[in-house]
Amino acid sequence: MKRFLSCFLITVMMLGVLAGCETTPKREEYTFPDAEYDVNATDLAVVGDKIYYIREEKVYETSSDVVVFEEFPVQYISSNGKALAVYGNGQVWCDGKTYQLPQTEIGSFVYADGTFCWSYMQGELPQIGFYNTRNGDSITIAPMTGVACSVLPFHDDSILICCYEVSGEMYSYEFDTASMKPGKFMTEDTFSLSAAADEDTLVLIRSTGRVDIQKLSEQAGERRNPCKELNGDTQKLDFSGESAIFLSDTGTIYVRKDYCTPIASGNTVVILQEKDNAYFGEITLQRVNEALSESGLEVVVSEYGADQIKLKQLAGDDDYDLYVTDGYSIVLDYPIYEPLNTYHAITDQFDLMYDEIRDICTFNGNIYGVLVNLQVQNSLWGYNAELLDELEMSLPDASWTLEDYYKMAADIRSKGHYISKFTPLSLSDYIHVFGDMYETQSLTDDGTMLRKYLEIMKKLQKEGLLYSKETAEEGAKTLFGGSCAPFAEKYNQETGANEIVLLDTWYPVTFDGTMPDLTVMDFLQMNKNSVNKQNAALVMAEFMKPEYIENRGTVYYRETGDTIRSISEKAEECFQIYLNVLANSRPRYSHDSETLRFMNAEAEKYYNDEQDLDYTVEKILARARMIFEE
Repeated sequence: MKRFLSCFLITVMMLGVLAGCETTPKREEYTFPDAEYDVNATDLAVVGDKIYYIREEKVYETSSDVVVFEEFPVQYISSNGKALAVYGNGQVWCDGKTYQLPQTEIGSFVYADGTFCWSYMQGELPQIGFYNTRNGDSITIAPMTGVACSVLPFHDDSILICCYEVSGEMYSYEFDTASMKPGKFMTEDTFSLSAAADEDTLVLIRSTGRVDIQKLSEQAGERRNPCKELNGDTQKLDFSGESAIFLSDTGTIYVRKDYCTPIASGNTVVILQEKDNAYFGEITLQRVNEALSESGLEVVVSEYGADQIKLKQLAGDDDYDLYVTDGYSIVLDYPIYEPLNTYHAITDQFDLMYDEIRDICTFNGNIYGVLVNLQVQNSLWGYNAELLDELEMSLPDASWTLEDYYKMAADIRSKGHYISKFTPLSLSDYIHVFGDMYETQSLTDDGTMLRKYLEIMKKLQKEGLLYSKETAEEGAKTLFGGSCAPFAEKYNQETGANEIVLLDTWYPVTFDGTMPDLTVMDFLQMNKNSVNKQNAALVMAEFMKPEYIENRGTVYYRETGDTIRSISEKAEECFQIYLNVLANSRPRYSHDSETLRFMNAEAEKYYNDEQDLDYTVEKILARARMIFEE
């Protein structure tokens, strides 16, 4: 890195351009009142007491809905604090004049001092262009090898140059447009910066969604909390006076004077959760905060996209304490979570639960998370008890196989009814049963079971053994219905209380006698880089209480289970089925949807006689193995 700076500085000094140029007077600072403008903007700039923005390639001002510039289609706007610069298709309009830039396709644009600065690509290499409005000189520099770069507003006659490497590393440094000399490095990180700073405050909005706010005049590295609107979705940031003006990815402009606050004490516990899977809603948080009020703890939730959460975990961010992750994408073989074995508030709750619950939450001897949601109904089938009696049949063995399923389907069909409306197992289930994602990372089936599965699935279709509304005879019934829990809570309107309802439930068919695990799970895990772990453990222990987790036919605590089992002999049978499902449940890997679509498409070709069995098995196996080799 030092070698790069030396070479870069020598190159700029040899060019000798712009050195000693007259500088623009310091910008006028104006503090705006807090505001929010839902204007579908794509860029913004601040000049004096006015905020300008782009919408549909025209420039507007926030105090009115009047177009202030439309001479050519506008892509970017910027300001040096005194004048507005408007860019579009290689042209820049500024202070009543129009300038022509060498490039027409650029990635970012800044007006600093009397200089336009922009980023663009020359082939596969990033470049930075400069244009001096005073003498018309323009130069181009290659800041460093990499895949992309961008320029961002900093303050007065400075900009921030950010360079992104193919490895994901990002470097940013201050650059003085008056002297054309690079300044100090501002950041060196493994995840890219997406917004900038003002004279005394450096605001780093990372691709992980984390926002770091550092006061340069204070202790180096001090981080502050951003306001809720300033987050990883922020596209651009500017400052004026004591106001921060920033643009969200949805096109909303925010003005906030108190855009950051000092980091709160350790009494605040921050939970990350996905925006599209808001497990901890306002009512749940309110109940938890009320329960924890005597301890002086407060729980807050920060919502991010799923990819941002994964990046924050791998980047080692420490601005959150807990996170929610569903069992389909949980990562156990990489140490992104804090083992919970030594937190007594948590282990004391596990001591009151069934061992099967603790086992689900344990990997390599460590308790890696708290199971806050478990839905077992996907792992069990409901059945029609009256039809079973009518057919004079009994339920199959709990470990019945695909062959057993086919024979039973043919038998039931011969009596005028159907075994079910749905196919017994899927290729997703096949990968889950025979794929070991966490230990051997291999597919344990050599194709024998896949071949058997495809053959039976084809016979079920060709022989019409599954119920179809279009072809079924009038009065035909199905024995097995959809997913079903062994017991459930049902609200009794007369008594005003929840009552336990026992359901007719049985085990689904297996490939080879091994029960397929189709449970849905959500875990609350602790960030290994949290600076607030003891308080975070108390919050986790609170979420383990029965009032938060025992619902939808799931039971965690022995005391609750004993109450259900004492209802009747059938209740005991139902509960034993439930415990057997728990004993078989483990976090599931989220299979690549494109891979599954490919595998299902190949299977359909075989079912439709478009290709033979051997060819189909080889293609599906090859694609399935890719999941474990990545």
